[in-house]
Amino acid sequence: MAMVIKMCWYKIYVDIIGPLICSLIGGLLTVLGVYLTIRYEKKKDKDVIKFNSKPLFYRLDRRQDYDYKNAKNYYLNDNNKSLIRIFGTFHNTDKAYLILNYASINNKKYFPINGNVIDKDEVFNLYIDVSEKLKNDKELVLVIKDVYDNTYEYIIEYKNDEKGYAEIENFKEKKHKLKFGLRTNKNDGN
Repeated sequence: MAMVIKMCWYKIYVDIIGPLICSLIGGLLTVLGVYLTIRYEKKKDKDVIKFNSKPLFYRLDRRQDYDYKNAKNYYLNDNNKSLIRIFGTFHNTDKAYLILNYASINNKKYFPINGNVIDKDEVFNLYIDVSEKLKNDKELVLVIKDVYDNTYEYIIEYKNDEKGYAEIENFKEKKHKLKFGLRTNKNDGN
């Protein structure tokens, strides 16, 4: 009788417990595989969103042929008397909306006063009214955002003409901080 009980347990293990344990392990590995696939696809989608939402714009020279009559004007200032006006003409490509956040010279910020959303495929004049004297060694940074609240910083190079005007000659991207999701009003250090 003892041998019958031992064979019975062996048969129970082989016929019931073994396949049950194997199916649980297989099910957990399948769930893990699905989780990793979903995570990978979400990351890939974020990369596509990042690429598609980054505004691309370029500077236009005043001697170039462009539709200057339809160019919109955007002014940035700090609500103090302007000593120098930095200006430049740009074209936002048809890739994404551009949101002017602010311009900064030595940590003094100049904010847009007449709107900050620049439409796709729009030519615009940018005027930064600076309330302090400029020297060419001061760093001017233009900070823009995309529709997902990702921040992009551009170092602006300009030429001061000593008559109260400075023309933007060049710009290059400094760095960017990326966030995905809806815009929030939380102060997150940006």
